[in-house]
Amino acid sequence: STPIGPRDVKPTPTGRMIVEAAAGRMPAFVDTGLNVVHVDDVAAGHLLAWKNGRAGRRYILGGDNLSLAEILGIVARQQGRKPPTVSLPHNLILPFAWCAEQIARLTGKEPFATVDGLNMAKKKMWFTSARAEAELGYTHRPAPDAIHDAIIWFQQNGDFLPDWRASSPSARSRTMERMNNQPPQVQFAVSPVANRTVAPIPAARRSVVI
Repeated sequence: STPIGPRDVKPTPTGRMIVEAAAGRMPAFVDTGLNVVHVDDVAAGHLLAWKNGRAGRRYILGGDNLSLAEILGIVARQQGRKPPTVSLPHNLILPFAWCAEQIARLTGKEPFATVDGLNMAKKKMWFTSARAEAELGYTHRPAPDAIHDAIIWFQQNGDFLPDWRASSPSARSRTMERMNNQPPQVQFAVSPVANRTVAPIPAARRSVVI
């Protein structure tokens, strides 16, 4: 799945995509799909797996299956921008991705696209959390909420999105209230995609979450 939300300090590749789209720097897209989930829901899912998971079982902690066009459309609407409409063939971008990788090796900066990433994007990475929902009691909020919380966090932290455009003052207030009222055990649990930290799980209680 693709965790999105606050506290993406690096940012991760997914977070960087949200930043670029929110800033209006993604005028086109490729035909792919992602499973978008709020990072705090994934954190809560880890705790549910520790509490309710069956030993040896595998659980997917996901959210909503969306095309990349739909994701960029949500970001654009939340920013008051026009959604991108140009879809580019994967193979058309591959030479540019290869060049970007070579430049990145020289500059030390992350490339805007990679060959491996484009090859992965040829398949829609969609999943279902039905088993986690049935056996763990896992739930997730709508993907637009995750995207909205991510934009608000990027705007408030660092220079990712210095222009405050994502929402009205009342919507921003609701977002911050929701983030501040998260249960304490959820706050520590996840940094999106990599370097996740969860409470130690006894060997007899271990199950696998994705």
